[in-house]
Amino acid sequence: MRKIAVLSIILSAGLLSACGTEESGAQLGSSLAEFEEEYGENAIEDPSDSLFDYQSEDGYVSSILIDDHAAGITLSFESKEDTEWSEEDALEASEEFLPSDAEMAGSEEVALGDQEASLYVYESEYLHELQDKEGEGPQTIAVRLYAEEEGYRQGEISIEDGDEEEQ
Repeated sequence: MRKIAVLSIILSAGLLSACGTEESGAQLGSSLAEFEEEYGENAIEDPSDSLFDYQSEDGYVSSILIDDHAAGITLSFESKEDTEWSEEDALEASEEFLPSDAEMAGSEEVALGDQEASLYVYESEYLHELQDKEGEGPQTIAVRLYAEEEGYRQGEISIEDGDEEEQ
C-alpha cells in the first residue's frame, strides 16, 4: 500500500484571510489547528511564524501557512514496496488535498526547466471565498506532478495568482 509523505508546503500568490472554514482535515486552505489535529504538534524546535513541521504515521509533513491557512502543498510519494507511482495514482493522492468543491478545468504536459510535469488546473469557489477576493469566479488551483524515470515522485498543489492565467 502506498503512503504519502507531505514534505513541504510551497508559498503561492494571494494571502489567505482568517475566515472560518467549511472543509475538514489538512488540505489546501486548512488552518493551523486542522493540521495540528491531523498530524499533532509542530516538530520544529524554533518555528517561524509560517513554517510548521509534523511527523505522522504516514510520513513527514511540512507546511507554510499564511494568515493561518495553507497556501500550497508539496507532496512526496513513497511506497512500502518501492513501487513506481503512476500519474493516475499521484493525481489521486494529490486530489485528497483539494477542497471538496474543486473541479478540474483542464490539463497539459509542461516542461519546468529540464524536468517534465503534468499540470492539472482546478477551480474552487470555497478558496475564492476563503481568501475574501473581490470579484466573481472561482479560485484557480494548480496541481503539478513531476515525473522521473522511476515514476511520479513529487506533486505540488498551489493557489494561483490571476496573472499566471494570462500566459
